Amino acid sequence: MEMHHHGVGIWGSWQLAPEILLPLLLLTYLYLRLPSALVTNRQRIFFIAGIVSALLVIITPIGARAMDYFSLHMVQHITLMMITGPLLVLGTPNTFHPTNKFFVAATHPIFSWF
Repeated sequence: MEMHHHGVGIWGSWQLAPEILLPLLLLTYLYLRLPSALVTNRQRIFFIAGIVSALLVIITPIGARAMDYFSLHMVQHITLMMITGPLLVLGTPNTFHPTNKFFVAATHPIFSWF
């Protein structure tokens, strides 16, 4: 295993950056305080899974070494785009879902290819 400049291996370096942790923890706290009429338990699970997946690739050694290793950068990028994003969208409270039919049609994934 390659040694980091502080003498610890790649799995010994964590980024416990307050500028990342505090906003995510505050957002999670506020989200969990939403009334159950706005958010189902299923949505809460999706949201928490999204936050956890983001934290796993940002504050762990994956995030710490993403600038050094392209492969870790891509793991981070793909996780944030393909896992975290959809989980957070699935956790969106019902009141934030668009009801305008044009907006719903225009933002449908099939149109993103055009």
